[in-house]
Amino acid sequence: MSEKSVARLTAVVVTLAVVMDLLDTTVVTVAVPTLQEEFGAGPGPVQWVVTAYLLAIAVSLPLSGWVSRRFGQGRAFLVALGVFGTASALTAAAWSLPTLIVFRAIQGLGGGLILPIGMALLFAAFPADQRAKASAVISVPAALAPVLGPVIGGWFVQEAGWRWVFWLNVPIAAAAILAGRRLRLQRPASPGARFDLAGVLLVSAGLVLLVLGLTGFESGADAPIPLAAVAASLLLLAAFVALQLRREHPLLNVRLLGRREICSSNLAFLLTSVSYGGLLFVLPLYLQGQRGMPPLHAGLLTSLHALGIVLAIPFATRFTRRFGPRVPLVAGLGLMAAGAVMLAAIEAGPEWLTWAAILTAGAGFGTTIVPLQTATVAGLNGAELADGSTMVNMARQIGMAVGVAAAAAALTVAAGIEPSRTGYSGGLLLTAGAAVLAIVPSRAFREPKPASRDPEHAPKQGEGTGATRAL
Repeated sequence: MSEKSVARLTAVVVTLAVVMDLLDTTVVTVAVPTLQEEFGAGPGPVQWVVTAYLLAIAVSLPLSGWVSRRFGQGRAFLVALGVFGTASALTAAAWSLPTLIVFRAIQGLGGGLILPIGMALLFAAFPADQRAKASAVISVPAALAPVLGPVIGGWFVQEAGWRWVFWLNVPIAAAAILAGRRLRLQRPASPGARFDLAGVLLVSAGLVLLVLGLTGFESGADAPIPLAAVAASLLLLAAFVALQLRREHPLLNVRLLGRREICSSNLAFLLTSVSYGGLLFVLPLYLQGQRGMPPLHAGLLTSLHALGIVLAIPFATRFTRRFGPRVPLVAGLGLMAAGAVMLAAIEAGPEWLTWAAILTAGAGFGTTIVPLQTATVAGLNGAELADGSTMVNMARQIGMAVGVAAAAAALTVAAGIEPSRTGYSGGLLLTAGAAVLAIVPSRAFREPKPASRDPEHAPKQGEGTGATRAL
């Protein structure tokens, strides 16, 4: 198969998988009230339908690099799709709340592998100087899923029933597997790859405790409990890093963070995800609370954020290819902060100002996506690319969770101090602050020399570099 065909096929398969995986992260939240009625359970037990999925992702995500090396990226990707699709069918057919939670956890195990392995496959299919184009392929679904997921989920729950929220994944997974069968031999396996049990236990426990702690803050649990969970998670993750630095064959090559461009870009991605996750949490509450809009009206205005992302990504791709990641990244973060500040400042102004602020924030995030994803894998290839993809997805997952928890805490604290005000402005300013803070590491980013292509991906004589024009 030529490089051009590999790049095109990889782009199609990865896009299908990313749409399915990321939609499922948010599409289920809108079904929680319906699940309470269906199974006669309170919000606490039903919330585990969402939490079990997130915890399973936290367990499988750091394993993606080892799984790719042990079984080969293409084969591992197809297996992850199969696990996700099968678990989706089982979840749709669940006959009780416990079985629903168990099947959601299995679904999360597959979901935690799909995005990092898919991103590594996609970036490996393109030469280093064309990774901005590769990033643009998955940027739109990755950015739109958190915004459109609740809308799609709401429609299915209302018109077809909650089970169709999960049945929807089955044909998408099947289509991706059928389309990607020829990718199973891409990025061959390394049978000698060792399994680091101690590393798995440390990083899995650390991430699980982090998710549980942040979920506790968001749900209003007594402060000492989530604080203890977060503190324990940080200790476990620090122990994991120390262990990996001593390993000759680490589970995750954390030494990559010793490179200035990789460390600064991952930190920028983390802080950007904090801002993005916090804004998506606060925005619907702000529109319905402070602005007094009905749910449908608020949902339509929230979709303007997605529109801003879609409009900005093509320009961000061109700017990144021309100027490198730093210029569009700083500009996008500035727009994100400006949009959030505008929303915080609007109290009873004309609605078009709210539209403009939401569009500005969305355009800002859309401008950051391509340079962020390009910068976090700059100069990487082969096994390093798989590890770099895993780390950036861990940064995204942790950043989103921190953003939601921090925004929820800001609303809770503000409401407690001054009950007449709901604290929306404080939550919005917090997201703006995270975006501004992300400018610091993004300005420290230094463009590395392009990585050489892997031998198995070197163009054959007469083929040229057709992959650069694949999309």
